Amino acid sequence: MKPVLVTGATGKVGGTGRHLAQMLLERGAPVRAVVHKEDERSQVLAKAGAEIVCADFLDEDAIRCAMEGVGVAYFCAPVFDVLLRATTVFALCARDCGVERIINLSQWGTKDPILSEATRLHRLGEMIFDWAGTPTSHLRPAMFMEQLVMVFSTGVRTKSTLVAPFNDERVNMIAAVDVSRVAAEIALDPKRHGPGPYELTGPANFTLHDVASTLAAELGRPVKYVNVDPVAWKKGALEWMPPHLAGHLEKLYEKGRLGRLNYGPTPVVHAVTGKPPTTLKEFFREHRAPFA
Repeated sequence: MKPVLVTGATGKVGGTGRHLAQMLLERGAPVRAVVHKEDERSQVLAKAGAEIVCADFLDEDAIRCAMEGVGVAYFCAPVFDVLLRATTVFALCARDCGVERIINLSQWGTKDPILSEATRLHRLGEMIFDWAGTPTSHLRPAMFMEQLVMVFSTGVRTKSTLVAPFNDERVNMIAAVDVSRVAAEIALDPKRHGPGPYELTGPANFTLHDVASTLAAELGRPVKYVNVDPVAWKKGALEWMPPHLAGHLEKLYEKGRLGRLNYGPTPVVHAVTGKPPTTLKEFFREHRAPFA
């Protein structure tokens, strides 16, 4: 089997590339992990059997070298203002190196008229991969459950509240590990799992009141959801998160208030992996520490 190229292999938030590299190694597949720099995280991967390559997404020569001899390549770049350049470099090198399949981590909702800049870039990125000609599996997950940790854990620890401008609308979220499980199946058997979009969701839709009650049951103490004015929320968010992230969440919450994050659920995760996606209760059991 040719090596599987995994970018984002030491990622922190969500960590789909990290999960994917570990899953492939556990199943005996050769992994070439692209990292920004060598550190303790890359050393763990190397000890597990991965080939470590240091490369920048914008460095065409480095990405081309990393692509040599690869069968499947997983594209998981940070959402930054040069994402389309990184996508173009990746697509060009994959085509020139004869890569058989690209797995592209995109987003659900890329055709919704209310788009954050990040979602807009993902939509254009999908088009670049398709135009380049290498068969590409576009993974379009709903919001990651890991956002609940990133956005709400401090408020739950200090005030036992989830604060967001979301009203009482329902949303679907998926655990990053489930996205990685789908990517692993495609990488290991691309002939069985074709290119095109994969609409990925968790098993059930829920409100933020449901999130609070599920978390309260796990922690053994009251937790409540507090709806706030969108302008006030963004003003507070900008005090502790980067502007691009606050802007992205602002647009997601706007879509949520209109009921346009109430995706699915779809059967795709179960159909591809043979296992159901992670429930909200299971996720909080696994990620209890940041809230406790």
